[in-house]
Amino acid sequence: MNRDTKKTCSLIIALTVVTLVIPQTTALAYPPDNAAVLYYKTCLTYRQIEGDLAETLADVAACKIEPTEELINYINDEADTIKILTEAGQIEACDWGNDYSEGFDLELPVLSNMRTLSRILLADTVIHIKEKDWNTVIQRCGTAYAMARHVRTDDTLIHNLVGIALEALTNKVVRKTLAEMPTDRVLLGKIQRQLEQVAANNQRMQACFELEKQVFVKYTSLEEMRKMFTNSDAPEEEQPQLTEENFRKSKVYFELHLNRLKDAFSLPYLEGIAKMNKLNEQINKDAESIPAAAIALTVIPAIEKCFSIEIRSRTDNNAMQVAVELYKAKAARGRLPRRLPPDPPKDLFSGKNFDYEITDEGFILRCKEKDLSKDTFYEYKFTVTK
Repeated sequence: MNRDTKKTCSLIIALTVVTLVIPQTTALAYPPDNAAVLYYKTCLTYRQIEGDLAETLADVAACKIEPTEELINYINDEADTIKILTEAGQIEACDWGNDYSEGFDLELPVLSNMRTLSRILLADTVIHIKEKDWNTVIQRCGTAYAMARHVRTDDTLIHNLVGIALEALTNKVVRKTLAEMPTDRVLLGKIQRQLEQVAANNQRMQACFELEKQVFVKYTSLEEMRKMFTNSDAPEEEQPQLTEENFRKSKVYFELHLNRLKDAFSLPYLEGIAKMNKLNEQINKDAESIPAAAIALTVIPAIEKCFSIEIRSRTDNNAMQVAVELYKAKAARGRLPRRLPPDPPKDLFSGKNFDYEITDEGFILRCKEKDLSKDTFYEYKFTVTK
């Protein structure tokens, strides 16, 4: 055996040993243990659309119209995308790899893609509703809820708001499913477990405001703030004096008041809003004479609106859970119960049970207090098959 042959044999033996030593689960692992990897992959591979077809996709996913033949063809062509999204939905962890040190310059282009990907998945779900393929429908809804949860694993405020929007869109498809699906207790139990998981994983916005605080206090520079004011519409004479001292004091002021605003999230809705409004009055009053307060005011988020959005999201989920209990009662007894079940999930705007009304089409659940940010009482209409 010549020297080259010996070297070749040695290399083969070495590679074989390495292959045997390295666990196959590491060498050939799929899917990855980070769902974001698969979402980024689909962002690169799915066929983006615009114009009328994009509008049709959005309307079908929102249960406003029935799927067209053109949309069905598009969804069929995205079968691989839906397969990857399904795989991603089964992964617990999701790390988007955002660099918070970029501060206000942090770009998040993946979120617009996640909206579209969610619409593709939910439009496919609506198609399966027409086909009465209920197990696939419920599985797709579970994947859509997982996508919303994954988006919210990042603590940026925009991630949280987009995740809530995706969850609300999924709720519409689940309501359509409940309206058209036979009142089968096994199928209803699957939906109920999904809704319970959504409620259990509902990340509170306090974490987002904690991140907002850290980004401003740790990563935002005086030059970035000057750039922000330069690009704003406020006249120069109305802009606060951006000196080193005022900027340093603004971070102290920002941290103090954001902590106080954030604490209001732990209160019942009406008490929380009242506390936030009182704090906002103080902040605006301080901003008239204290440059540090004026600087901080420009970056303090509209927390009272975010609080209302979070309360509505959790109330929507509670209404869905109550509805499933009523559908299950209908499946067991052949009719809707006259009253809500004992100790049901609450209307979080009031902290009380939903008002419940049986209608010719099904039933309605109503909130007893309004969303003060929109001056609106919410009601949830559900259709029950006869």
